[in-house]
Amino acid sequence: MISGNSRGSAVPAPGLLAEIRARSEVMRSAAQARGASLLPPLLMLGTSERVGSNWLSDTLRPVMEQHNEPFRQQLGADHPLSGLNPQAVPVGQVTGMALGTYGRHWLVTFVTSKYGTARQGVKETNLFFALPSLLSLFPNSPVAVLSRSPLGVASSFRCSSLFTRWDYRSRYQQMITMTRSGQGHCYAMLIPDDDPPGLVALTRLQVLNTVLLAAAVEVREIAHIPYEAAVRSRQTALAELVRVVPELAGQFGVARGVAPASPPQAGVPDQEDGIYSTVTGKKELIVYLSEAEAGAVQEATAGWVARTPGRPFWPARCRMSAAGGCTTTRTPGDGGSATGMRCTPSTG
Repeated sequence: MISGNSRGSAVPAPGLLAEIRARSEVMRSAAQARGASLLPPLLMLGTSERVGSNWLSDTLRPVMEQHNEPFRQQLGADHPLSGLNPQAVPVGQVTGMALGTYGRHWLVTFVTSKYGTARQGVKETNLFFALPSLLSLFPNSPVAVLSRSPLGVASSFRCSSLFTRWDYRSRYQQMITMTRSGQGHCYAMLIPDDDPPGLVALTRLQVLNTVLLAAAVEVREIAHIPYEAAVRSRQTALAELVRVVPELAGQFGVARGVAPASPPQAGVPDQEDGIYSTVTGKKELIVYLSEAEAGAVQEATAGWVARTPGRPFWPARCRMSAAGGCTTTRTPGDGGSATGMRCTPSTG
């Protein structure tokens, strides 16, 4: 894990981005001399965890080397570019002393090693305020944004107790600190109090990350792959990805610019398959939340959807609400019964 040094001098690291560009150009020239092209990595960015990123990774693994959250996991919390550092700064403002000699070498190598004659993939979720730095490091990379209804994310977290297992309470506290000072203070309204219920805190984090992601990619061409669309039609999701990664068209038999409307395959999924699997197409999704829990998630989401700047990656447009496309069901559970919401996926 790469740590940061004392911030020291306020002088930006001299020529950091220029060094990265220069090294990339040397690699590009060498590839062209061999009759090949140097390709930047595909950035797979999630509005949250549990948005179908593993499905996309598994789909692409036969044709693409991948890196799972290297920017989030390899930077220590005190690194000046870490999404967990309340004093984080954009990559263009990071100081040479803060990086250190080894840290600078690592950052340059981290970027240049993701270029190759065969495209690589970099998956990142929950980068929050570190998103602009990652995008600045890969200015020419195609971007795929992965999203999922807040109800679906909350259901997935609840079924596996992920809020506690992954210590999301600490993540929420970190975002409180980051939105009440410095460059993130304008987002304080999205994290309005210190100790909300777990599902409310989780939803607020998804709202915040979605807002930040939408703003960060506003000027980039992207592919948007909602989880709800991916489970409805694998080919439709791949056709969206082919728009920004055209060489995948031949590898997956998907025509560029064409969104095939392949019907869902027949299947009778069990609860585990119904929540997590994207192998079998589905006509409906089941959200395993009580009515009160679903109401809390929807209330935490309401009001911010319309305010999302840039591209609103809100699968709330997929009619994941009790008023449109969802009905309450009762399913067996450890406590005798559990309330779920059966929802019709839509790509609209």
